Parts: sequence; C-alpha cells; structure tokens
Amino acid sequence: MKSLALSMLAIASIAATHSCSSENDPVDEVIAGNQEKVEIKLSAGVVGIQQTKAPITTKDSFTPSIVGWDAADQPTTTTVPLWITTPDAAIAGDADKATITLSNPQYYNPDNTKHTYIRGYFPVGSPADGKITFDNTNGDQDVMMTEVIDAGTKDATKATELTFSHKLSQLNIAIQKDVSLPAGVTLTSITLKNANIPTGFDIVTGTITYTTSDLSIDGITAGTSIDTKATVGKAVMVEPFSDTKITLDVVTSQGTFEGIPVTLSAADENGGTSYEVTLTFKQKEISTTASVKDWTPGTGTGDVF
Repeated sequence: MKSLALSMLAIASIAATHSCSSENDPVDEVIAGNQEKVEIKLSAGVVGIQQTKAPITTKDSFTPSIVGWDAADQPTTTTVPLWITTPDAAIAGDADKATITLSNPQYYNPDNTKHTYIRGYFPVGSPADGKITFDNTNGDQDVMMTEVIDAGTKDATKATELTFSHKLSQLNIAIQKDVSLPAGVTLTSITLKNANIPTGFDIVTGTITYTTSDLSIDGITAGTSIDTKATVGKAVMVEPFSDTKITLDVVTSQGTFEGIPVTLSAADENGGTSYEVTLTFKQKEISTTASVKDWTPGTGTGDVF
C-alpha cells in the first residue's frame, strides 16, 4: 500500500509588543508567553500521489483537505471541525519533508487546556454534518484518509505525522486470446456485479458510505479487439474485497457470458490492494487469472464458459 506521510511541526509566533503598557496590562502577559499564538506548520513527504479521479500513484501531485478540532479528548462521533483548509499549493508526488503553507494559517488553542486533533482526506470538500459526499457513478474515485491525530497543545512541539492510506480495493482488467479462439472476436463490455461504490465518508469516524450496483468498466469501446493482449478500460475502486470471490459479466461479439467467477489471490481487509484480472478468451470459455499492480499487489483466477 502506498502511503502519503505528512509531518507537522509547531513553530511559535509571539504577539507584537504594545507601544506602552502598565504593570498589570494583559499585553504584558502575552509578551511573557502566557498566551502566545502558536501557528501549526506542516511539512510533507509523499509516496504515491496522483491528481483527481484516478488511482493515486507516484506520478503527479495532489491537494488534500486538512481539518482540525480543539478538544479535551479525541473526537469519536460526528463533530463539525473547528477549521478546514488545504495546502496553498499541491504536494509533489516525490516530495520529501517539503514545507507546506496552509491556505489559511491555523493556531493551537492559546490557553493550553485543549489538544488540537487533525485529519487529512482526499477527495477534498467541506463537510456537511461532518460528512463528505461526492458523485461516483463510474467507480473512478480514489479515497485516502489519515487517522485522527493528536497534534498536542501549543507547548507540545514534537513533529506530528499524518499518514495517508488507500481505503479502497482497485480492480484492473486485461484481456488476451487463447489459440483456440478464431481471430476477429471483439469485446463489447465488462461489468463487475454487485459492486460497493464509495459515495462519501465521515471525517471523524472515517466510515465510508457505499452504494451497491452492477458497475460497468468505463473506457471499453465496443469492438475492442481480443487478438492482442492488452489492459482494457479504466481502473475501478470499490469497497475492499473482504472475500476472494468476485463475479463479472462479459459481452463479446460471440455472445454474453454471465456470472464469470474470479478468484482473487487474497482478501483486502483494509484497502490498498490493486488487483489485475486477466481474462483469457477461448473457443468455448473465458478463463481468468489475477495479479496485483502498483499499490499492494494481488492476483485472481477464474474461467468463463
């Protein structure tokens, strides 16, 4: 599983001095350090990032949302964050402890009685009732989150690391022709049956919301040749496969093959596994194998009759 690591270091910023003050002036207390504003600063190291709706890999850059709460204890139920912001610029996919400037600078609680808790997530968005929602009819939205991290108080200046992780399983399809199949057979479509497609998540609990439907693999053009081995369509990302059995429907110029069983090499309990399923088209059947690419790799096998 690729991960995105963000390190956060608090740097003190002392309030400006007053031109004149009495011995008991509250400004003296601020200058003395009793209520100094301590800005939250970020640095980032990135492993595997790509922009927008696509599997997040190492090639490009991305911009997460970062939210924070001030509380005595870590929030555990849906709670509106105290603040929400993003990095001022996208994070490079090969960044290593790169400084991040927040679009809106944020500060620790000044009286030191509350801790600051922080979470990062992608895709970005402002939560409604503590939840992010998004359209995802094609299953092409990657979802990454950190844990809710205790960044401490203004006096706790240790670096705080946010680690982003993939929360979904990724599925890629490749096709190839067996010698028994005559030339000229073409592919029309491939459908993942009963896919659980992410449509949102709770920013506090991290619980992802899914909708269940048959998911047609996007990007497959009717009439695609099977004569040459190739990856077809776009990757789809769905609820982590807790079982090693999935089912496909395949339509070709020879007919429709329903309920093709595919056996994955292993379940993906926590997300982050990218499976590559290879469909081998034969005279009377389609056989399948699976392997894992890019994220944490995985494989699978199956036959289509």
